[in-house]
Amino acid sequence: MVETEYAKALYDLAKENDNLELYRDFFRTLMKIYFSMEDFKNLLNSPFVNKEEKKEFIKKTFGNVFDEIFLNFLYVIIDKNRTNILVGIKDEYKKLVLNSTGVKRIYVTSAKKLSIEELEKLKKALSEKFKDKKIELKNEVDEALIGGIQITADDESIDLSTKNSLEKLKSIL
Repeated sequence: MVETEYAKALYDLAKENDNLELYRDFFRTLMKIYFSMEDFKNLLNSPFVNKEEKKEFIKKTFGNVFDEIFLNFLYVIIDKNRTNILVGIKDEYKKLVLNSTGVKRIYVTSAKKLSIEELEKLKKALSEKFKDKKIELKNEVDEALIGGIQITADDESIDLSTKNSLEKLKSIL
């Protein structure tokens, strides 16, 4: 995956300069603007705006916020026409940072928000599976699941939803 390669390159630079969390913060700032300002997103992804104009815009906008390494990283992304995968790069970078700190982020999707007690029970059970990691759960709600949960950790997924069970039953009948 191309996103992983770019994320790994930035991760290596960040680790070398002891800036892992700083660059995570830079990505948060960049993504906040990327998703809240449609014009910014369109400018970065437009094939009609030349690369030098994009880089100049980034420099004027973030030159006093981001350090030189992160700015140069963004310039490479622009030069290689990869601005359309910035979100994926950010996600992969975040995974690398979490893994390096021993944190395993697990997404739990449920039909309704889980209680603190339910999350703690789930966290305890998942701690058995991922013994060497500190578990960080993120509960997301999807009412279409009807009931049950879906658990996603990196590339692993467990679907214990009522919707999935009904679909399996339907295919059998």
